[in-house]
Amino acid sequence: MKKTLIFDMDGTLLDSMGMWKRIYEDLKANLDQVENLDEFMAEEDSMIHYIYENIEEEFGHMGKGKILRYLHDHLIKEYSSSDACKPSVYDKLKEWHDMGYDMYLATATDHRYAKIGIKSNKLDGFLKELFTPDTLGYSKSDIRYYQAIVEKTGVDPENIVFFDDARYATELANEAGFTTIAVYDENMTEREENKRIADYFIENFSQVEDKMIK
Repeated sequence: MKKTLIFDMDGTLLDSMGMWKRIYEDLKANLDQVENLDEFMAEEDSMIHYIYENIEEEFGHMGKGKILRYLHDHLIKEYSSSDACKPSVYDKLKEWHDMGYDMYLATATDHRYAKIGIKSNKLDGFLKELFTPDTLGYSKSDIRYYQAIVEKTGVDPENIVFFDDARYATELANEAGFTTIAVYDENMTEREENKRIADYFIENFSQVEDKMIK
């Protein structure tokens, strides 16, 4: 029986973590545009509400609806990039798909944005489903997120291999009973800790060995 492969998106499949680091500076540089935007009403469980809470003190005077519109438009634009795959990602996912592996996405990003990012980079045909906080009902920093994945896939935890660049996610995936592969990303601050606690570590997807996923 082949293992089920589950991948994080930002910093794992896509080289998109830098976008999250830049988003505040980009907003500062474009405040004149924010004034002219139509207000946007996001779902209550959308990640952009969380982003707004972290910048409300500095930018709240612009109006929440306008800031949410800017964040929404910004994410749509960034995830529409068609050259965001990290090295060897497309080729390896295609190879594993052709070999009959079941593969899923598990991201902290809203489903609507994750779907754009995956489709823009032609990975959508390889993935059976996208697991996100707004579709599972739990934050990715909650162990119930990982337990919900087990329930949704119907796969025993010991038969799941989980790829992520974030320490907290690897830690929770370990707790859930998954095999974990830490993925290097230059934008993450806990790279060495993630490497230490994971079962395996790769700098890029060309380094995945058969023993890691069997």
